[in-house]
Amino acid sequence: MFAKLLQNLRSQSWYRQLVGFLTWWKTQLVDSLPPRLRELFAGGSTRLLARMAGGEVLLWRDGDAGGDEESRALGTFRLEDDNDAARQTVQAALAQFEGEIPQTFFLVNESEVLIHRINVPAAAEENLRQVLTYEMDKNTPFTADQVCFDYRIVERQGALLRVELVAVPKPLLERIHKGLSERGIALHGVDVGRQREGGVLALMDVNLLDASLRASVNRRQLKINLGLAALFVLLLYGLMWQSLAAKQQAIEAFQVRTNDARVAAQQVAELRSELSEAREAASFLSERKASNPVVMNVLQSVTRAMPDDVWIQRMQVTQGKVQLTGQATEASALISLLGEAPCLKDPAPKGAFTPDAKSGKERFTIEVFVDCNGQENGAAAAG
Repeated sequence: MFAKLLQNLRSQSWYRQLVGFLTWWKTQLVDSLPPRLRELFAGGSTRLLARMAGGEVLLWRDGDAGGDEESRALGTFRLEDDNDAARQTVQAALAQFEGEIPQTFFLVNESEVLIHRINVPAAAEENLRQVLTYEMDKNTPFTADQVCFDYRIVERQGALLRVELVAVPKPLLERIHKGLSERGIALHGVDVGRQREGGVLALMDVNLLDASLRASVNRRQLKINLGLAALFVLLLYGLMWQSLAAKQQAIEAFQVRTNDARVAAQQVAELRSELSEAREAASFLSERKASNPVVMNVLQSVTRAMPDDVWIQRMQVTQGKVQLTGQATEASALISLLGEAPCLKDPAPKGAFTPDAKSGKERFTIEVFVDCNGQENGAAAAG
């Protein structure tokens, strides 16, 4: 079932294009690697080719350069030879692949196959193998049950496909498959070898072997490549994660420093605010002290200026001036006395002097300005 599914996939044009692209991509990728890694990924040729030549089966590595098949042969044996001897030859040839198990293709001669070019509608490309199977008796002298076939698209002409149909009788392939299997060769396919100028053998790149007879493909190299690819992805992910983690740590450290700087800035701002408030309070007190006279100095000046018979009922010290209310024998004389007193200047009555019938003295209210500049220290020393 799997072989049939694989065969159907191989018949699809997109599958062939995808395989071609992946092959090109792998070649470009491998060529860009260092030599040691290039050998690991490439793993040399993965195909062992075999063909009949002069009654012998020649085995050689696909892709070996220079000379004909005989000069590049990894081993030869005759079908008439003992099977064990042939098996030893095959094992010796496989040993040349250094542990790699290659795919083995047998090449039939161009004269042994039927090659016919036909035109097919391009719309049938997706089901081309099925279409060719149904119309095998129209394009060849055989029915689909009598041959094994493959095809390749050689040209696209608008709505038509130029297809090269390659067919070979089933009995021939069954004999080849049986004879090689008995000698230890597990066939993966049968291709056609075309002789070119100079004796160079060119492959048609088809597979005539029935899918039910094909050996399973060794996927060791594929597994190695997939494992290395997975390891590369993991390493790349780890590197990206480490880079992101380092950046995240740097961001967190920067945020910590930024927060510390913000807290320090807030503390400095608070200290500046407190200092400004303290300065304003100190200035306010200094201004108040400067604008308001020292009460003790004013009281001392008033007391010294007043005669002993003066009775002060109220003294009100306000900003820059003093208001005195009381009784005196001669209230008008107080004006000159207060004007000569230190810290006091420009005394003036506030209202008229009125006699008091009970005490026989004059009631007065006098307002005098305060000017204690340069006299506070002296008054304090005297006090």
